[in-house]
Amino acid sequence: MKKYGRGLSEQFASAYHEAWAKEPVRVEVAIYANWAGAYTTVRPTTLITISSGVAAVQDYAALETLFHEANHAMIRAVSVAIRNECMAQNKPIPRDLWHMTLFYTTGEIVKRALAKDGQKDYAPYAYKQGLYQISPENQRYQRLLETCWQPYLDGKSDFAEAIKQMVAGL
Repeated sequence: MKKYGRGLSEQFASAYHEAWAKEPVRVEVAIYANWAGAYTTVRPTTLITISSGVAAVQDYAALETLFHEANHAMIRAVSVAIRNECMAQNKPIPRDLWHMTLFYTTGEIVKRALAKDGQKDYAPYAYKQGLYQISPENQRYQRLLETCWQPYLDGKSDFAEAIKQMVAGL
């Protein structure tokens, strides 16, 4: 966190169109957090609990996991944009697209930061843990994120257009 924290927090604020928390984000480490290895509560303040005993959230995956959890407090603009675009396109609001966008974005931005630092073989949590393979719905979200959201993260599309294209592809 000392090495990557400031740069990553700025990138996440930009990607999610949401300011980073003004208050420090509290993190508690426990032997067990839940099946995924971490969880977050955001009311009244953001509190992350991460497991020290789950292999999936060790090493650099711990960095991604901490930011994924902190980003739960920053995903509102994405969630609202998805909801509003679904209403505009007369489509049902997908249950987990906002969360898959959170997984994808966090993994991609952490992967880029690590690659700049020489860690070129980092696989983001959602890919490494097979999150996209759990269901046909998640597989569809993966395709939408790779084709519609990735250009936004690459600076080749804007936020609104990326959301519009993802919703159109539902």
